[in-house]
Amino acid sequence: MSASSVTLFNQSPSTQILTTLTQNPWFDRLFMTIMITTGVGLVMLIGIPLVTLMAAWITPGESEYWTYFPSQELPRLIHHTLILTGSVWITTMIMGVTLAWITTFIDFHGRSFAVVLAFIPFCIPPYVMGFVWLDLWAKLAHFGFISSQTYQLLSGMPGLVWSMSLSLSPYVFMSVRLVMQRLDDQLLEAAKSLNQNPLYTMRKVVIPLVIPALLASTFLVASEVISDIGTVNVYAYDTLSTAILKVWFGFFSPHDALKVAAITMILSTGLFVITATLIKNPRRWHTDLSSQPPPFLFTSSAKFSSGSSEQLNPTVKYLVSFGVIGFLALGSLVPITSLITMAAQTSLRIHQLTSVLSQTVILAGGVAVVLAMLSVTNLFISRFLKHRQHSLSSDPQLVQLATGLIQTPVLGYAIPGAVLAISLYVPLMALPLFTGITSSIVILLIALAMHFYGVSHQTLAPPFRSLSPTMDESAANLKSTASTILTRIHLPLLKGPILMAICLVFMDITKELPLTLMLRPLDWNTLSVKIYESSTEGLWSQAAWPALTLVLICLGCTLICTLIGQISNQPLYPFSQQKPS
Repeated sequence: MSASSVTLFNQSPSTQILTTLTQNPWFDRLFMTIMITTGVGLVMLIGIPLVTLMAAWITPGESEYWTYFPSQELPRLIHHTLILTGSVWITTMIMGVTLAWITTFIDFHGRSFAVVLAFIPFCIPPYVMGFVWLDLWAKLAHFGFISSQTYQLLSGMPGLVWSMSLSLSPYVFMSVRLVMQRLDDQLLEAAKSLNQNPLYTMRKVVIPLVIPALLASTFLVASEVISDIGTVNVYAYDTLSTAILKVWFGFFSPHDALKVAAITMILSTGLFVITATLIKNPRRWHTDLSSQPPPFLFTSSAKFSSGSSEQLNPTVKYLVSFGVIGFLALGSLVPITSLITMAAQTSLRIHQLTSVLSQTVILAGGVAVVLAMLSVTNLFISRFLKHRQHSLSSDPQLVQLATGLIQTPVLGYAIPGAVLAISLYVPLMALPLFTGITSSIVILLIALAMHFYGVSHQTLAPPFRSLSPTMDESAANLKSTASTILTRIHLPLLKGPILMAICLVFMDITKELPLTLMLRPLDWNTLSVKIYESSTEGLWSQAAWPALTLVLICLGCTLICTLIGQISNQPLYPFSQQKPS
């Protein structure tokens, strides 16, 4: 029996050519060399920003801004950043946990519709949600529904926290609800048999079990707040990220922008370390949910059929339905309706919108496909090292170290976008190889790849690891090469997860603002940059069409990911059930 017997599909002419090529020993050696070189290159790239930030901090400042920044600006900016991050963190935690608990454990009319509404804000970036609600506050004040004092309040810090919390709460909702759906019904029945009220059960039984997912999701929320530059600019609220932008574009000092970025990175790293330490504490937060299959986010929870949900009388059901759906509409239906209204009042410039849309699709699509390939490469190398370490090294610790280094690029997602932009631009532009407009495009592509590699990797890791090692061993016994195993066995089985990874990365890059704003070449605009330019100048109606287009793209990607997740029984968002690593 030949090695080609391991194929899972009928051979087409192109497949036969691929089979013949991958079975050649020289191609296999070249294939593995390229894959290992790619993995090492990714590890080296992630170290460039860290080294650049440390080197910048120990050197003196250059511009006039740095003469008064440490004593006057720095305390104020750190205070603003911490207050905003803490406020949004607490608000999203309350909103996400409450909605997840209600939609999981309480049976009310329209529950499935409420789950869909709770997820829609995930497709509306904070900078879009920000100017939409600022426009709504202005209209309510104009027609006398709120006083001028209330408008002044809502156009400041409270309104900023409200709009950002509405947009970021799906992170918490998705993570917590997926864990709640996987909780053992016996725990809930035991608490119910002791005549404990639902609030006591939630506080003593449910909350301790969902804390790991809650901490992981709120870390993502805090990272988004720290790196945000669009929403805070709309509300004229200064943070460390806006200071990076100010030094970059206002004082034209990349070196001083690096120093501010180093402070931002310290804050983000400290938050990451604290979160990871709390999650990995096995004494308090550990819970094993591996025996329960991951549920599909929009299906009915098993809690209703098991009797562990709270049964309400019809009147209370309608009240709960009205309250939950009405609240969720504030973050989903109201912003979309407002965008449609503003877009209808503005003439559509098709040529301009088509140009921006095409540039966005080319940028996001190209990076998404490349990241899917890189993720598969690194995961295959990790799998190869794990199952064949006896033939590669006699030292298992060395193999374990290599496997850990391969996963290092995932940390790029934890670096704020503005920090990553400046910490890559300065060292790479200093090289003779990087000159001209083409270099800006290359640096932008590298930065986007580093920042969103974690999304692609975390999406593909669970299905990749679920592939049985027996298939690899059987193929190896049939003298199959490593390239044959990947191209003929793994890739056909991973078509769905790969498409999901591409869609998720495409959606995140489409929404990304700091990286594209700071590193884009001249005359290169994306939808997010166009929205930023119009909204920060108060031209909200001009930002309506690009914003509505962006939201529709994200909704389309979400629909595709939802269908794939329903078929493959995979979580909709890669970080929804995983701990930071």
